[in-house]
Amino acid sequence: MEGLLSSNLLSKASIFGSGGSNIKSIQGGTTTLTSTSLDVAISSVDPNSSVLLFGFKGNLGLGYKYFETKGKIVDATTINFSIYQYYGAAGDVPIYWQVIEFNNVKSIQKGDYSLAYNTGVSSVDISVTSLNVNKAILLPVSKRLNQDSTNEPMITYAIKDSQNITIYKWHTSCPALALHWQLVEFK
Repeated sequence: MEGLLSSNLLSKASIFGSGGSNIKSIQGGTTTLTSTSLDVAISSVDPNSSVLLFGFKGNLGLGYKYFETKGKIVDATTINFSIYQYYGAAGDVPIYWQVIEFNNVKSIQKGDYSLAYNTGVSSVDISVTSLNVNKAILLPVSKRLNQDSTNEPMITYAIKDSQNITIYKWHTSCPALALHWQLVEFK
């Protein structure tokens, strides 16, 4: 078996260095957004060491504005989800979420960036506080703004270097976008 797996894995040694897990806690759940905004109570976390990840199930028959769902950590015991326009009971948005609180966090940087409608921009660099790219992860979330369009862009995010992240837009004719990102650097 050792020929197939490294001795570190077979001995259950950490392949990421000593010190144990960088995850302090994970909590998650489901909720339903039944208005333009909803606060959800969570167990207490340190907002400066935590990120929110979420997904949702959309009703395609309601149009593009339905997919403008946004989520954020408000404080130690509250997360919030919002939507640009609520369509009544047919537009209820089932949301599946996780809050991950990390150990050994050196910094968490969070930010927003807006891309205007049909800018033709294919990428944009965003300055961040200097970090060690070998100890950082980038967790993106995007939200579409009020703009009807059949041209849906593919958005990707990358850590470009120690002082920049890059957002790539893979369609030059697309709706305006408000983009949110979370960048975690470990000690």
